[in-house]
Amino acid sequence: MTLKGRKLDRIGDLGEGEFRTLCRKARLHCSKVDPDRTGKDFVVEFQLAKPGGFVSLYRRPPPISIVVQVKTILAKNCTARLSLSVAERLAKDTRPAAVAILRIDEQDEIVDLHLVHLIDGPLGRILKALRQASKLDTPRLHERTISFKLDPSDRVQRKAPDVYAAFAEFAGGGMLAYAAEKRRQLEELGFEPDHYNMKFSLPHAPDDIAESLLGLKSLEVSDVAITERRFNIELPWDTIKNATIDFLPTAHLTGSTVIHNCAANEPRRVVLQSDFTVVPENIFEGVPPALMARTLYGDFVIRSKTWGFAQAQEYGSGTRHTLKDWIGFIELGLILGKSEFSLMFAADGAPGTIQFDVSETDMVFDTRQEGRFLKILERLRMISAAARWTDKFVQKPGDFLTGETNLMDLRAAATSV
Repeated sequence: MTLKGRKLDRIGDLGEGEFRTLCRKARLHCSKVDPDRTGKDFVVEFQLAKPGGFVSLYRRPPPISIVVQVKTILAKNCTARLSLSVAERLAKDTRPAAVAILRIDEQDEIVDLHLVHLIDGPLGRILKALRQASKLDTPRLHERTISFKLDPSDRVQRKAPDVYAAFAEFAGGGMLAYAAEKRRQLEELGFEPDHYNMKFSLPHAPDDIAESLLGLKSLEVSDVAITERRFNIELPWDTIKNATIDFLPTAHLTGSTVIHNCAANEPRRVVLQSDFTVVPENIFEGVPPALMARTLYGDFVIRSKTWGFAQAQEYGSGTRHTLKDWIGFIELGLILGKSEFSLMFAADGAPGTIQFDVSETDMVFDTRQEGRFLKILERLRMISAAARWTDKFVQKPGDFLTGETNLMDLRAAATSV
């Protein structure tokens, strides 16, 4: 053994002896881990709580138990190093773990004691170092080190009451609560809110991609590569050859949708509050912009040069709504049954509007039945107003959804464009 090696062994023995003496003076059990193959020099245990009152013996909480690695360094130094393999074992133990750093002078006198509690920031540093090592083909943790710089807040007076109080503070809430918190930190430290990244190859169908981003259909993708980012370090998480992705879009904007026709004999206009989901231009190369407007009566979809309308299930056969809502619903159907009408979309707080004009002579429908139903509803509303009734709930007649002139047929025709 070299002179340096013998000196390190000597000061190491002195440091461990000092630590054991301090624990004994503090009335703490200090058990030496021998042989030292796991990076834990001592297990420090408190006494079991004395039974009292109505607490049964089997309900006594487990005693505080702390695993400790003792490092002895020269007084002129202020940093202690651990091999990463030792640090990993200390970090992964759900019991409190600490590095006891003792400094010794040239006369072999212990100068001071620091206890580095491996939780929160120190635990995060170990996990980050392990993650960084995971990027290597052969990590060799026993050859890599992590250092801990002495901090005044970690210094503990070498007196029995101070040593006892410092260790007791590690698990003041009890061992079970401590273990739960440490497990949480092991799982969560270093993660940002969006810590997964996914790359994949898109199909060569721009319109399908736009519809998928609006949540209208599933998207078939290939060569999926998922990475996980923790401590700002990305590592591979999974790879999938082929997969199906379902997007669940949320509203990007709120505003209004105006549907109107300008027929001289029967002008109509319906304004609906809307939640908008937008696929912006050039989000992916070749994918056209698209828009979905979710309204009370159903969803409008605008993509490239086509449009579609999916009626809300809440307005199916046998449903009940107020006169006001039914009148608006029927007016919408009368507009969509015409060959020409316009859709205008305006977002709250945003300048300008998006207008989509429909002019399709092959999409004209006979809406006389809806027209008659609308007149009945309007007369009923006049009667209700004159009688000072509250807005009545009316059930949709079953025959309104029969034949070839109902709104469901309009929807089917519109979405097939």
